Amino acid sequence: MGPQAAHYGSEGHLSNADGAAALMDVIGPRTKRIYLGHRSAHNNTKPLAHQTVADMLLAEGLPVGHDFSLLDTERETPEALFTV
Repeated sequence: MGPQAAHYGSEGHLSNADGAAALMDVIGPRTKRIYLGHRSAHNNTKPLAHQTVADMLLAEGLPVGHDFSLLDTERETPEALFTV
């Protein structure tokens, strides 16, 4: 069982809240971009996912846009490559 397995709900889906909790385990001073890519086709809209994760990060003292960006992805379109 991988480390992310603890964040799956009873239906096997990663909730926005659980995704944010997992992020808090790995965000560090070098984190610059977070891509939200766990949305479903019907139940989890882009604004809902973004707001839930942003609110939880802010509650932990990690405001979006300060040290890192929270980026929404499209379900059917790959993101552009970028240089690290």
